Amino acid sequence: MSEKLTILPHGDPDTSHMILEDDTPLDSFINEKQQRLLTTVFYSGAKIPINVPFIVAANVGLFSHLLDSGIVPDVFLSLNIIGEKEWWERNVSSYLFWEFGKAPDIVIEIVSPTPGNELGSKLTDYAKLGIPYDV
Repeated sequence: MSEKLTILPHGDPDTSHMILEDDTPLDSFINEKQQRLLTTVFYSGAKIPINVPFIVAANVGLFSHLLDSGIVPDVFLSLNIIGEKEWWERNVSSYLFWEFGKAPDIVIEIVSPTPGNELGSKLTDYAKLGIPYDV
């Protein structure tokens, strides 16, 4: 049985059935600091050779389509995104591929002592989503 998808009057798909946030805590203080360091450097004014619109984020869900249950990398970077300013105004709380026009370019997984499949099924999942690089 296939689920019927609804297009809202303003042309965007209805995502009300999707779990876009769940407030799951981080593994540790060290993990949080690593994620913050990896994202902060892009927005800090450091001289990085990125001259295109981008988003870098930590612990944000990636959804390729409406029926996707999502996957959450520790950090991701997406270059040449569309709607780089408008996404905030539309209250987009997760990285929805159709909102940004593409899959992220790179995902980063911080390998931790707790099991999270960072080196197993997550790598396969990222490849299936069309994400070209994972670290």
